[in-house]
Amino acid sequence: MNKSLIIKYISRATKNGEPEILEFAAGVNVIVGRPNTGKTQWLRMLDYLMGDRKSFTSKFPQALHKYEALSALVEIDGEEHLIERNWKVKSTKVIFDGVELSVEEFSARLMELLDIPVLHFPSGNPYSRLPWPTLSWRTLLRHIYRRNDSWAELAAKQPEEQQVAAVLLFLGLAERLFSDEYGELVEKRKAVYAQESTRERFLNMLQRVTRELLDASEVGVAVTPDATAAARGRLEENISTLEQQRQFFLAKLQVDAETRADLAEGTTVKLREEWANLQVTADELGPQLEQARARVEELSAYVKALETEATKLARTQDASLIFAKLKVTHCPACRQAVSPERAAPDSCYVCGQIVEGGEVSEAAQQRLDFEREQIRTERLEAQDLLDRASRERDLLHGEVRFTSERLRQIDAELAPLRTAAAAVLPPELGLIDTETGRLQERIRQLDRVREVLDLREEMSEELAQLEQQVEELKSRVDELKSGLKKELRNVGDIFQDAINDYLNEIKRINPRSWTQNNVTVRLTTDDLKIRVGGADWETELGTTLKFYLLFAYNYGLLKMSSRSWAHYPGICILDLPGSVADGIDVKDAENFVIEPFIQLVKQPEFQSTQVIATGNAFESLEGARRIDLDHVWVAEGEFEDDDVTLD
Repeated sequence: MNKSLIIKYISRATKNGEPEILEFAAGVNVIVGRPNTGKTQWLRMLDYLMGDRKSFTSKFPQALHKYEALSALVEIDGEEHLIERNWKVKSTKVIFDGVELSVEEFSARLMELLDIPVLHFPSGNPYSRLPWPTLSWRTLLRHIYRRNDSWAELAAKQPEEQQVAAVLLFLGLAERLFSDEYGELVEKRKAVYAQESTRERFLNMLQRVTRELLDASEVGVAVTPDATAAARGRLEENISTLEQQRQFFLAKLQVDAETRADLAEGTTVKLREEWANLQVTADELGPQLEQARARVEELSAYVKALETEATKLARTQDASLIFAKLKVTHCPACRQAVSPERAAPDSCYVCGQIVEGGEVSEAAQQRLDFEREQIRTERLEAQDLLDRASRERDLLHGEVRFTSERLRQIDAELAPLRTAAAAVLPPELGLIDTETGRLQERIRQLDRVREVLDLREEMSEELAQLEQQVEELKSRVDELKSGLKKELRNVGDIFQDAINDYLNEIKRINPRSWTQNNVTVRLTTDDLKIRVGGADWETELGTTLKFYLLFAYNYGLLKMSSRSWAHYPGICILDLPGSVADGIDVKDAENFVIEPFIQLVKQPEFQSTQVIATGNAFESLEGARRIDLDHVWVAEGEFEDDDVTLD
């Protein structure tokens, strides 16, 4: 049997210091009370203890004046645990065994103790970018605790995919259906879609950018490796033609051999060599000059600091000479006048003790003289270093100035020679060189485009690897699902039989209760269909029959707690409404709808299960622990009426 959750008691801490406690036991517990005795509020406060995200203020606004904390003692697998919530101190926390937990942490801790796996399940499109939500304790609790206003649906205010996921988890199938392989498959498929989208955007952007960089005649309709290779070939042919034209014009220059020799070997070559050498020298002198300037600034600051220190010592020495003449005129102890003439030689005329080495002021004076001499020596050394650094800086500055002036002079000398050379060279050569440079740049751009196209192949390879991983995962997931199909049918049949067992029992007790055909349960990996006579129960049944069917649904879940492969925690909480239809009082049906639960918990395998139900009567109900609430603990109207009518 699975681990069961048993509520031992619920306690409400009042502001006057007297707690209100409601105790429960294993088996069937029925809470009976007139309106405004709070039987519904007890269960809703238990629901709040179980990790409700709403604040106590919004959930129970009228109770703030009376209560300041809630607690519940629960038993899980024979071990007791205390759940507390205190909205005065930690309103958003659940205190579990003295440890403050967030709602998510409490949910995970409780499910861990109950051996219920914490799973993520797909909600809506499993391949959307949103992460899968967690199948939490609050999601499961909606199938365990049926509120008095939720007797028209399987779980109150819960989307269908959550209902299916919760039932599959209770029936022990969700952990295999929503397996790690399935989650990994979904993530891999998302990665495939993202990679395909990125690749498509990349190619579109490449086409647009390439058309802006290159001529349309070079790429044609689209950028492809063959198109770039063909365009490169055409550009190389054009460059070859231009090179032939250039050679033709150069051959014509052979006629003027003297001019050609002057251009190649004359003054121009010597001046250019000198200019190049001077440029190298200028590049080397620049950093050296900056370092020399920095050294001069550093030494200048050091010399100034020494001068300042020497000035301070001189002022100190002058002050010591002045203050030394100021003598003590009165004894600090008796305040009588003292005179230096009364003192013995080499002794202090105030205390009378021997002063070795003469006056104290003489030692201090010697110390000051020593310090001044030290600083004077350092100043001389620093000044010498500063002078040498200044000379080095000036020398480098002169070399830089000379180099710059010589470079400008060479540029001036080369200007008329360049003009003469340009007059000799035909203008067609300049045009040919310009066009050749343009075509070579086009070739370099095509080479870069080709390199980018190679990235497409890398992306295609990555995409192929992802698709291969998807296929492998899909095979494993399909194999798991294929093995689950038969198990889904078998487990669905077991759950279906448990629901029909309840209906058979109430019909035996009250032949006029269930008037429809048997119930069928169709359970798939993403759907749960409960049908009555081949029709959907929500559209086929009236209000009273829905009431019976939902009792059967909770009975069926409770019966699953004896199955080793299931994860139902062995507790069922039912808050009955006041009436289910006009003129039909629930108290007329209270006993026979609860009696199948009483018979169930008597069986040995259900000894550790618990049922808590509220009602108005439960008269002469044997086998259940009855809890009577006679005290009207709030004024009428403070809380919503306990007896909700289900329309």
